[in-house]
Amino acid sequence: MFAGTCGCARRLGWTVLHRIGPADRKPHAVPLGFAAWSPHANAFPAAFLLASFVANGSAFLAFSTIAEKRGTVTTRQGQKSIYYVAGIAEGFETIAFMIAFCLFPSAFPILAMIFATVCWISAVGRLVLGWRLLAAQV
Repeated sequence: MFAGTCGCARRLGWTVLHRIGPADRKPHAVPLGFAAWSPHANAFPAAFLLASFVANGSAFLAFSTIAEKRGTVTTRQGQKSIYYVAGIAEGFETIAFMIAFCLFPSAFPILAMIFATVCWISAVGRLVLGWRLLAAQV
């Protein structure tokens, strides 16, 4: 479904998106729900969190695409279909924060800002690490 509707998904191929997993493709509904539930309190934290998801995913997929085109491989994170650059915000952290959002809805703004900051740090870390790995190949 997703691979057929997105241009970048078609270029990367269904295998890439299929192996990343559903948890990495659908965390956006929870922040959107909180933004709709209380726009005055939650809209900015939700938008900041969603932007961090996009940045984190973009950094991950951009590096993976370039590494694949250069033939770069690694098994440091286990056997993967794409070059996986680890970050500090991964699937477990995402699920933990989503559960915390639902258990403590009044704390959504602060929790969302904390997790968004972690995601932004993860995205920047992936960019820096990717830059260094690619520069070392040249």
